[in-house]
Amino acid sequence: MKYLTPLTVVLTPLLFVGCSSTSPLTIKEHGAPIAQSIGSDVTDLKFVSPGDFAAFEELTDGFDPSTKGMVALTESSLFWRDGQGDLSAKGAFREIPLETITGAALDSGVLQIRIGDQLHVLRLTQWNPYQSSPQQTQQFLQILRGRNIPEFEVKASIVQYPVKRQPFSRQDPVFMGYVPVTDGDGNTTHKWTVIPGDGTPPR
Repeated sequence: MKYLTPLTVVLTPLLFVGCSSTSPLTIKEHGAPIAQSIGSDVTDLKFVSPGDFAAFEELTDGFDPSTKGMVALTESSLFWRDGQGDLSAKGAFREIPLETITGAALDSGVLQIRIGDQLHVLRLTQWNPYQSSPQQTQQFLQILRGRNIPEFEVKASIVQYPVKRQPFSRQDPVFMGYVPVTDGDGNTTHKWTVIPGDGTPPR
């Protein structure tokens, strides 16, 4: 992932176990270890959520397993940790000071965020790692608005369905996703449906 702004890497690993990227994260239940990982106090946390985050230019095929991770927000900074799955795994948060965020805009359920002069896209998810969470997204955007981060005009949207999807586990060989559906006139849309998996775990 590329950033044009300085990123502070916090090396303290996450300490809690047993959580999946498909499970909701809350400050009440998970705030203490997250705060410790970013070198902050739990009372400083304003928001935590699993999601996808990447530079706009890297999302020509939409989100995929490599864009997944976890976001946290404090009064002064946005923090991002790459990686999905067991949150007890060692990882590092990157810090993006809010003063370097020059704009935020809602685009079809995802957030476009300008960091310096580079555009990034953030999709907040909860139960379903392939679908944005409208309530979480609105909450996050309102926090940014409260920090006087301005709105900007969206010039282009990303493709919101990954080209490649994988099942959640070897025991769960099917999962939900968007698939192309073409009608009799040759018009193609995308339908949310069950997709057969190949039995391999997600990357």
